Amino acid sequence: MGEFTETARERNRSVPENKHQDLDELIARYYVQDSEADQDGVAGAIAKDHPGPGRSSSNVLKRIGELVKERILVKRTDVIDWKAVGYPFRYRIDVHVDQDALRIGRSYGAPPGEEPQDPVDNWRRLATYIMRELLPFVEKIPASKTVTKKKFSRNDLILENVTILLGQQADLTVTLRARDQEAVLTFVVDGLRTMRGVRMTSTSHEAWSCVDGEM
Repeated sequence: MGEFTETARERNRSVPENKHQDLDELIARYYVQDSEADQDGVAGAIAKDHPGPGRSSSNVLKRIGELVKERILVKRTDVIDWKAVGYPFRYRIDVHVDQDALRIGRSYGAPPGEEPQDPVDNWRRLATYIMRELLPFVEKIPASKTVTKKKFSRNDLILENVTILLGQQADLTVTLRARDQEAVLTFVVDGLRTMRGVRMTSTSHEAWSCVDGEM
């Protein structure tokens, strides 16, 4: 326990002190609440709602410019109406990892017969394989061999993220958008569940979201 605590302290010391921490947190919160806000609007709102030393509109605007230059803040485009662009369904798939399979070559955690250039031999690599390489694998399966008996296209799904979970029953979670439910079925049964590094999956249809509205 002592060794772990000391390691954590050393890691914390390696993080440079941020003298703008409080201001940066305010800026981040404003952009989370309104991702379309312009820099002048955010700077003016912070100066008005949270006055204090160094929080004039000009100072806040200068700090936003620094965060943009350092690529801590970046502009991005969000899809608001997924149904309108052809992906009305959102799913969360929880994945239980087979730790032993990640230690056994030649396929390691990849689907049987697949030997990726970078072995799927740890959790991060497993998550990356699912995110980057599993869709092309499933796309190669003949329609007659899929659970739906329909040809799968990598364009049927958009994988949003694959994350490692701590303190949960599942080990990884996959979030994705789908054209239809059959594409999700093929991805799970003929893709995820064939992977040697995947012991079990649990799929949930996310029916509604405060951020996205009706899906």
